[in-house]
Amino acid sequence: MGRVVFDARDAAEPEPRGWGRYTRELLAALERRGDLDILPLTRGWPGPEVGWEQVALPRILRREQAALVHAPNCFLPLQRPCPGVVTVHDLAWEEYPDDFAWTTGWKYRALVPRAAQSAERVICVSEFTRADVVRRYEALWSELTREDVFGPDETYRIDERLRRLNGLGFDVEEVQLVGDAGGQTLRLNPQVVEPGHHRRRLHTLTGLDVQENQARRLLNDLDSYRAAYGKGDLDEEMVAHEWLMRVFEPVVRAIPVELRGKLEPAEVFHQLLEHRWFMAQQAGHDIPLAEAVSSYVNTVLRHRRDEATVIGPPSTTRPL
Repeated sequence: MGRVVFDARDAAEPEPRGWGRYTRELLAALERRGDLDILPLTRGWPGPEVGWEQVALPRILRREQAALVHAPNCFLPLQRPCPGVVTVHDLAWEEYPDDFAWTTGWKYRALVPRAAQSAERVICVSEFTRADVVRRYEALWSELTREDVFGPDETYRIDERLRRLNGLGFDVEEVQLVGDAGGQTLRLNPQVVEPGHHRRRLHTLTGLDVQENQARRLLNDLDSYRAAYGKGDLDEEMVAHEWLMRVFEPVVRAIPVELRGKLEPAEVFHQLLEHRWFMAQQAGHDIPLAEAVSSYVNTVLRHRRDEATVIGPPSTTRPL
């Protein structure tokens, strides 16, 4: 076997514990074999760790003509010139997300599933961790990578898929709907996003300044529009402007004047999308936008109290 590059940074700590102790003991055991050419890497670089793991380390692998790389700390290079082995100790960031700073949690959620998916071998240090990895990541990998096929009147299912990805913390960078004799195939390129991403993206594309949950829902409709009308290869800002002119603004104008004070336009559109999706779920096929608007106005919005309605002043009290 050729040279094995081993990420031994955690073993270099003066008093290693946990992952560091595991790394030190494993490295010592491998070196005692005597039949392996092991290159332990004990130092990274001054910059962010993720930069060394995903950029610098692959360069080292190419320079050393490595036959194998082992990352005993979950962070295997996703683009590498040789096979890789990764050790997963636990999935604490999945079980206890509030215990991690958002940058740290983002790194784990973004990279560990992909590292485990791309690795030639995954080592789990316990049966519990093995079962946890299988339970959590097999479903995640399926959700991220599968291609959905559906009929021409089932484009509402695009929204269903985007909803599930959003629930897992992913946005969609590219969306494409490919038609053939067997139906329409949905192809997506999901990516992990940081908090506030959807609000910033929607504002950049459309100028709309809304809450994060509203922005996520509106962006899903924009992405569905791109896919349904075969505009996935066009400039995103151009498609967003077209969606704004042909979908969002006509819906806002369709609301009767006497009902426009009940909700802000973005919230009206948000609720309309939810209403239309529910109607499609019940019917099992797409619902025309005009039909959904009419139903929403008459069954939901018309019976809602105005947003501007203010409860009267508190009643006065008299001293006893």
